[in-house]
Amino acid sequence: MIGYYNYTVWLTYASLLSACLGIGVSLHGAGHPYWGVFFLLLSGLCDAFDGRVARRKKDRSQMEKKYGIQIDSLAEEERQNIEGGSRKTYEGLPVTSAALIFPTIMLLQYVLPMDITLVYYIGMLITGALFISRIQVVKPGFRGILIMVLFGAAEAVLLLVGLFTIAHR
Repeated sequence: MIGYYNYTVWLTYASLLSACLGIGVSLHGAGHPYWGVFFLLLSGLCDAFDGRVARRKKDRSQMEKKYGIQIDSLAEEERQNIEGGSRKTYEGLPVTSAALIFPTIMLLQYVLPMDITLVYYIGMLITGALFISRIQVVKPGFRGILIMVLFGAAEAVLLLVGLFTIAHR
């Protein structure tokens, strides 16, 4: 059997599927960036909770744990062996933060009286540089994750409103 398919990795698989769907709809034909960003938000939501869900299962085998670490994007098994368990900080901006950054930039088009294409590309460059930087970012606790989920939900609603507004013009 290749991989594991119990509930401990379902959110990771859902995150991966959502990210792939987002890329697909963004690049299909003329592209649908609103749907792409919506799927990015969904991917970030799944990624925010996949580790917590996996750690709740106490009887995971060593192979299940290692598989979960490897399937989760950019996780390093060596770091977990050294630090032992869940990390307290990230080195560089966590990749999941893109799930909130890019929808925010896309929503700027409703408040800025200009084309946001340049703003979007500058945001991409800054975010990419922060991903590989050495800055220490504190890993959010449950309250921090809840705030990010609520912020993401607000972004999703605003994006859907924008999407349907554009569709009915």
